[in-house]
Amino acid sequence: MLEVGNGGLTIDEEKTHFALWALAKAPLIIGCDLTTVRDESLAILKNKWIIDVNQDPNSHQATCFIGCDWWSSLMRYPQVYATTVTGGDTVAVIVNWREVPHQVFTFNFEELGVIPSSKQKV
Repeated sequence: MLEVGNGGLTIDEEKTHFALWALAKAPLIIGCDLTTVRDESLAILKNKWIIDVNQDPNSHQATCFIGCDWWSSLMRYPQVYATTVTGGDTVAVIVNWREVPHQVFTFNFEELGVIPSSKQKV
């Protein structure tokens, strides 16, 4: 059950929780009282784009592509989960498991299976 709106999470943590839940293709069962939920939390729960990813019949549960090994998990390095949606677009979520920001976190889209096109859009 989603913890968005139940208190105890910051807005950024609620956004991360909702995005991970959606990309995991989990049922989006709201676990808070909608009559008392904060506006910011309600906006997260109503994010149409993330709901569309969750409900896309052609996408699969996201896979961890970066930071998935034992050492990375132990050190709580960022992880990147991604899936493909209808139309071929790749959707990714980057999760920082630490309480503090990382100074630098970079990766290449190729690591997610995204191959840049040589064609330029006009």
